[in-house]
Amino acid sequence: MPEGDSPIFNPFPKILPILGLNNRIHEQQPTSSASMKHIPIKITSSILCLVCLIHFTSLSQTDETSLQSTNNLGLEVDAPENCVINPPQASQQELDEWNRVVNSTQGIRAHDPVSSVIGSYVGEKNEWIWPFDRLDNWFPMGSEKQTLCGTIHRFKIHQSKQGKGLEQDWNIYVTPNPEFQYLIDDALPYQRGNQWKTCDTNGYLIEAELTPDASLYDLAFFNLTQNTSTLVGQNVCFYGPWVRERVHSYRPEIHPSEMIWWKDTEGDAKGYYMLFAQDGSHRYDEASDFDTPRELNPDWKPWAKAPMTAQFNVAFAVNPSTDTLPRQMNVFEIHQNLVVTGEDPESSADADNGKSHALVVDDRQILVIHEMIEKDTNLGVKFVDVRRRSDGTIQGYIQLTSKIGKENTAGETGHHGLFLTEEMGRTAFPFVLESGDD
Repeated sequence: MPEGDSPIFNPFPKILPILGLNNRIHEQQPTSSASMKHIPIKITSSILCLVCLIHFTSLSQTDETSLQSTNNLGLEVDAPENCVINPPQASQQELDEWNRVVNSTQGIRAHDPVSSVIGSYVGEKNEWIWPFDRLDNWFPMGSEKQTLCGTIHRFKIHQSKQGKGLEQDWNIYVTPNPEFQYLIDDALPYQRGNQWKTCDTNGYLIEAELTPDASLYDLAFFNLTQNTSTLVGQNVCFYGPWVRERVHSYRPEIHPSEMIWWKDTEGDAKGYYMLFAQDGSHRYDEASDFDTPRELNPDWKPWAKAPMTAQFNVAFAVNPSTDTLPRQMNVFEIHQNLVVTGEDPESSADADNGKSHALVVDDRQILVIHEMIEKDTNLGVKFVDVRRRSDGTIQGYIQLTSKIGKENTAGETGHHGLFLTEEMGRTAFPFVLESGDD
């Protein structure tokens, strides 16, 4: 079973659409420790900022007016508790993690801060094998959602009407980067049959799958109507449940692939592309879609149950001694449907008020993020894990938080496409909508 376009805010002329992806699943949870060794340690609470980050000492007791200032952009530093003042020294572990994110995951660390746990509950296929029992089909390979990065080898769609929803799967076959080869290797002991997908010369492929909302069928990057993708041959990352699917010889998949991202350094619009999407096949929405015990793990929820939360943590490094300050970036909302971030104060909270957010270190604005978004509450923007290196460079992550999806929406599902760029003069995108969209 190998397995477009909602209203877009035009901050200036026209901003056109973006992004898309897939998913999948298989048999009994592995008992060997090998399959579990790659489960990531849960990301601990980051030192966040209400406008930036705060030093560990009680700076909030300082006279607030003493640190208020304006820079050449006219952006005000709100108050001492909103600034990064003397961030802690980066440990070797933090330096190594930052370099891993930059070198292995396209400069972005993706995470579901609410429901990253998938446990051992098996997703059931809508095929009855007993009068009151459905086929166990999608078997978790790890207890938490995983990241996959690799080169897209080929793209195809799979259409099928079964059960509660209509499968319109983006089937994305990926040659994993060496750091992610384990996602295939750990599934090999479960292989049965010949339905594993292969590359001509480089062995097995892993599949990323997602049934998108109908409004995403004609995206420029994953086009369901034309069965094409402009990203074939490009390195792309995916995040979601790592599973093996029984009816396809227990082959490994990231399914549903709820977060997809890549960095473009050579195209017409250079920057980070991010898509967060809820699976639209409605096969993973309810506890009844899984083989579950009577008492559920309180940290578990169905893989595609609304609402869903995502965090894209984009790595940055600024050297105040050598770089032009402040470094500036724009974030655009280029595709959205059922974005409900504003309904959750924690998810929608920004580093500061307004749509321009400044990271301040030693009374100097280091980094400013401008939200080129019509509805500010659609996206939370913060600076997290800010540290100082021995050479004075300030490193950290721009944390972009989104929440999508509502229950009982007659089959409609949520998605949120974002573009983060340092091209400050960019006001539109060179992407053409397909199928006669305006």
